Amino acid sequence: MLEAIQSSSNEEVNAKTNHKYPGIYMIYINNLKSEKYIPIYIGKSIDIQKRYKEHYKEILALNRLSQEEYRSYFLSGNKSFYEGSFKSIKIFKYMIENACTLNDYRMIVLDRNVPSNLLDKKEAEYIDEFKSSFLGFNQFKSFTERIKVLNETPRDNFTVKSYLEDVESDLINIEKYYGYGYTEFNFKHSFPRDLSLIFGSMEKINSEFLPLYSNICDELVRLGLKYVQTYKEDESLRSSVNKKYELICCLRDGYKNILNMIEVNFSDALKNHNSFCDKTVKLFLDSLVYKNNKAYKKEVQKYLKTKKIQNNYYKELGELINDFESSYEKYNVEYEKYLKIREPYEENENLRRKERYSLIMPSINFDNFSLKDALKNSYRESTLTQPNSCLINFSIGNNGRGEKSPFIINITYTYLPFQGSQISQTYYIDNVDNKLIQTGLKYIEKDFYDIFQFKKRKFNIIALLNGEFYDSHISTLAEIKLGINDYTLRNKQLHNIEIVLKEIQDLTDSQTKFYIELSESLNCFKAALPTNMLENNSFIQVILNVNKNRKNFHLKL
Repeated sequence: MLEAIQSSSNEEVNAKTNHKYPGIYMIYINNLKSEKYIPIYIGKSIDIQKRYKEHYKEILALNRLSQEEYRSYFLSGNKSFYEGSFKSIKIFKYMIENACTLNDYRMIVLDRNVPSNLLDKKEAEYIDEFKSSFLGFNQFKSFTERIKVLNETPRDNFTVKSYLEDVESDLINIEKYYGYGYTEFNFKHSFPRDLSLIFGSMEKINSEFLPLYSNICDELVRLGLKYVQTYKEDESLRSSVNKKYELICCLRDGYKNILNMIEVNFSDALKNHNSFCDKTVKLFLDSLVYKNNKAYKKEVQKYLKTKKIQNNYYKELGELINDFESSYEKYNVEYEKYLKIREPYEENENLRRKERYSLIMPSINFDNFSLKDALKNSYRESTLTQPNSCLINFSIGNNGRGEKSPFIINITYTYLPFQGSQISQTYYIDNVDNKLIQTGLKYIEKDFYDIFQFKKRKFNIIALLNGEFYDSHISTLAEIKLGINDYTLRNKQLHNIEIVLKEIQDLTDSQTKFYIELSESLNCFKAALPTNMLENNSFIQVILNVNKNRKNFHLKL
């Protein structure tokens, strides 16, 4: 299958393309060494080019992490930091275990300009055709459809039937492909163990769907017993917790109904005295729920006194209050029992979850930047046609926004003399940032450690220097454009920028036609230069005097 993909006429998507249209795409790893996987992922987007950058950036982020750091994001808490974002995690595992590099990461367009209302349908068709949920990196269809079912109120019969059919289809394929791809992980980690958690009791199921529903429930048990060694133990704990939870939900509804009746009665009584007050009604209810806190009752009595209301509503509503207190006491007793049996259940769930995580973590040791770089894919050999012309390319480490400080990674020049062959040279520049990169920066997930960050962003990588955040590294956005990362600079000789520019000047003359390419803006380029060069280097001065609104330009010296 991968050979057919490689030889297909589908358009490739990379950092230099411009596929800004809706459609269906495929990510594939151009390295088929495992008989267990077809290394593909199929997705949809209203902007395929933008989605490429989002996906690729995640892999670039993971490539920067050490094994120890990466494992901590799975094992240091009850749930993985990457929970809900396992697509790139699956791809990363495959690439590490099969000695892939970033050059092997590819994306192609399967279907372009698909109307937005047909994207879901088309995506599902391609996923089913390539079986990427079972052989590749996609999630089961029933998992993505479950979200729609849970969010739909009331549930349409068509939606319910469609979801049950998806579950049935997935069950068939799970058994067929269990030893392939990430089928085992998807089944153990994301597949429903009990449909009652979605639909409630069987009495709530439309009679039309009962045979299908019952058959699925039976299959869930059969496959659980077949593939999950601890199935009986896990289900026993889960069943006990669910039964107790159903009981406390029933008791909770009971005491809340009585409390609602008390609220109505007390509100009506205040209205009869033209003294209704939302705050006082809430205080009255709180005095019943938090009986040991006498302050609530005192506030209620104080309000009644100011309104010259003589009634003792604690006595007048005594029968309802007694019913509430009895019901609330039963709830609290059972809730304590629930917490006691839930504790071993949660401990067991956390243990099983970490066992499942081992299915998506690399099974071999790896270092940061094990996927190396994508310099081979990003390299574009420049061919000049006009004699005595010179192209100079400046690769810049980041865009200088926020706290970042831009720096020049390398300078590549190409010169075509009047006689002889074209000359090309690349020099990595001697500066503080490149030197720090060569010593080995440590990278971390920034939001993982930020206790004040409520909505934590995944794949938001930052470098550490002496225990502090260090923004002036090669950004993932720059890496997408250049194919250069810290791995690229390992063991590279660093050169003084003024000596490099002097070499170019000595090679050319006053009649040479120059072309200058910057990977970032002209202002960013200026910020990346040593301060003394901005003022004293004539070659740099000429570059800075060109049209400042253009990233790519040519000039004559």
